[in-house]
Amino acid sequence: MGLPCIATEVGAARELFDEGEVGILVQSHSPGQIATALSRLCQNPDERQRLGRLAKERMKAKYSLVEMVRRYESYYVGHSGK
Repeated sequence: MGLPCIATEVGAARELFDEGEVGILVQSHSPGQIATALSRLCQNPDERQRLGRLAKERMKAKYSLVEMVRRYESYYVGHSGK
């Protein structure tokens, strides 16, 4: 089982997961939103497990070693001038 994620909407966080699909995004510098998100996950074990499972599946599919090697290879082959 994976763990659900609570992240702030900075950097690449939005690109890594969609709201409600693998985790919960909150505004940066918003401790109240973080507390609400934590409370939501604590009070909803089914949602917590669902988000954790989906997060693990997405990370395996998009960021496994095999997938990352494939992406780098594709990038370098595409930019090598061949």
